[in-house]
Amino acid sequence: MILGVAIPVIVGYTVINIDKKVEVLKSKLINKNVTLARVASEICLSDLQANDRDKTLHTLEKLGFLDDIEFISIVRPDKTVFATFTYNPILKKLNDFNLEEETRILSENKLVVLEPIYNKRDFLGSTIVISNTKDLNVAILAEIKSSALIMIGMIVLVIVLSFQIQKFISKPILRLASLAKKISDKKDYSLRVEKNTNDEIGTLVSGFNSMLNTIETTTVSKKFIDSVIASMLDPLVIIDKQGRVTETNYASCKMLGYDRNELIGMNIQDLVDDIHIISLRGQYKEANLLRSDGSIIPVNLSINIIDKNNMVCMAHDLTERKKFLNKVQSSLNEKEVMIKEIHHRVKNNLQIITSLLRLQSSFLNDPQALASFNEAQNRVLSMALIHEKLYQADDLAQINLKEYVNELLGSLIHTYSVRNIIDMRMDTNINYFGIDTLIPLGLLLNELISNSLKYAFPQTESGIIDIKLTRLNETDCVLDYKDNGIGMSREAFDENSKSLGMDLVKTLASQLEGDITFEPTNKGVYFKVLFKDQFTNNMNKVTDQAVAQ
Repeated sequence: MILGVAIPVIVGYTVINIDKKVEVLKSKLINKNVTLARVASEICLSDLQANDRDKTLHTLEKLGFLDDIEFISIVRPDKTVFATFTYNPILKKLNDFNLEEETRILSENKLVVLEPIYNKRDFLGSTIVISNTKDLNVAILAEIKSSALIMIGMIVLVIVLSFQIQKFISKPILRLASLAKKISDKKDYSLRVEKNTNDEIGTLVSGFNSMLNTIETTTVSKKFIDSVIASMLDPLVIIDKQGRVTETNYASCKMLGYDRNELIGMNIQDLVDDIHIISLRGQYKEANLLRSDGSIIPVNLSINIIDKNNMVCMAHDLTERKKFLNKVQSSLNEKEVMIKEIHHRVKNNLQIITSLLRLQSSFLNDPQALASFNEAQNRVLSMALIHEKLYQADDLAQINLKEYVNELLGSLIHTYSVRNIIDMRMDTNINYFGIDTLIPLGLLLNELISNSLKYAFPQTESGIIDIKLTRLNETDCVLDYKDNGIGMSREAFDENSKSLGMDLVKTLASQLEGDITFEPTNKGVYFKVLFKDQFTNNMNKVTDQAVAQ
């Protein structure tokens, strides 16, 4: 390529240079003859005016012996020869010339110069000088030879330089370009260029190899990625914008029952049942894959964008997981039935105990003993009611608080045959409690409500019982219990009191990890119980122990 450009440039430059030098040589010869003609004109001007032909001829003879001069003549305005040195056929062609104009005619062998002679504004004639161009031709030939030799030398130099450039620059650069293309095609960054020199090209090769080392250590090769994809246990396919499969792994073929060549080119939508897979971009969703035999495999499916033309779709087989979940759910259902049956039997056993107490109380004549039996029955019934609620509930871990309190109040009113109109007011931001909290809390409410129904309203026709349950935080709760009855003295609540009911209230509050306070008023009683929700409290303790370990 270098030779194809350099040689024509050198040849063209040489030709132009020869043309310029030939023009210079011609200009020198013309200027020499013009000068000679003008000198002759100046010298012969006075002789021409004096019409002194001999003197003019003598002058022309002296000038005619100069090198290369073949002919010199003075011609009058009427184109007659006044004086001449030697003869030339041009004299016969004077009619072809305008003697008043400067004329220069250069042929292969002759140079003709015509120079007008003026005396101020008067035209007196013309000087004609003719010289041969032998020396000019020799000089031109010498110049051509010299330029040709220089041209040949330059061409040889360019050829040598071209081979050197090709050897030390072009070939290494072409090797670099070839290797770069090979790396681009094969994505093999382990290839290297051999370094043969320590010059700039060698530095370039070293830099290129260093760049490949960096790329190889920091970039994952396509071969490595293909190996990773092929070794994956989960199915993976690459799809284009139209949803056609362009690449897949062995796990996909095994799960779907197709050969790799069969999968390539299939539309991914034909492999998925009842879901538009392209809409899943960037998310996971359960779906069913269609096998080649028509069977269905439940999978967790995801699709993500690789670039503007490709997406990757992955699937995780959920068959074993679903079998396990179904087994667990079946086991849970069995346990739930079993637990409900246990609650039902506990409730029945508690009711049997209540019936035995009722039968036993029918043989009692002592009113105080009879009252004690009734209180015991109410306490057992409050616990039986909890087990009944658990048996009826959908959630075995929690019981609806409002429903339980309302049924407990109705049962107590029936037990104590209360004829007064009791307005039960229930306010709470707690919907459910677990059994660990509700059993002691239910017994505590049983004692407080029983106490109000027995002693608070002896003479009034109506009364109000106000119960407020509030959750303060995740574990702490507060019970505010009020009635507008006749009230109760401090001594009745004193720890030295012989009242079983009050002792039981304090014990139950302690079981709830709480504190109970009593404020006597002249318009009823007010109990405040700060306690902990046992379910969340126990869960927090378990969590703290796990963190500590």
